[in-house]
Amino acid sequence: QVVVDNRAGAGGSIGTDMIAKAPPDGYTIGPGNIQTMAINRILLKLPYDPDKDLRKIVTRTRAAPELPTIDESGIPGFEMTPWSGLIAPAGVPATVVTRLNTEFNRALALPAVRDKLIAMGLEPTGGTPEQFDQHVRREVAKWADVVKRAGIKLE
Repeated sequence: QVVVDNRAGAGGSIGTDMIAKAPPDGYTIGPGNIQTMAINRILLKLPYDPDKDLRKIVTRTRAAPELPTIDESGIPGFEMTPWSGLIAPAGVPATVVTRLNTEFNRALALPAVRDKLIAMGLEPTGGTPEQFDQHVRREVAKWADVVKRAGIKLE
């Protein structure tokens, strides 16, 4: 049995906070990704024509290979790859994390799941909990530096 409790808002922070505070029993899991006001504020500072430039994409995808990337459109060095993964509260037993990871990777390998995600412009990869942890740490460091250099402050 699966119960979906959609806690929308604040770029995913509300749902993530709920997951972080849940009992570490492996029954409360959810999507985790990095979304910061820094990205939005930096993009708002860039000159663009909404009628033309909204069709530019950050990362080339199989779903829309014809769309130019932001880098190709005159902002060299711009790199932001959207990502998400499965998160759970701290303290979930390693055996539960391993089982969830195994099943999640198994689902990502199903042709119907992969095809649907690819059609949505996503690139399903899967991996290990350790790889995901390392990726999250790199992303946090990267965007913390962007926030610092841009002088962005929380309001």
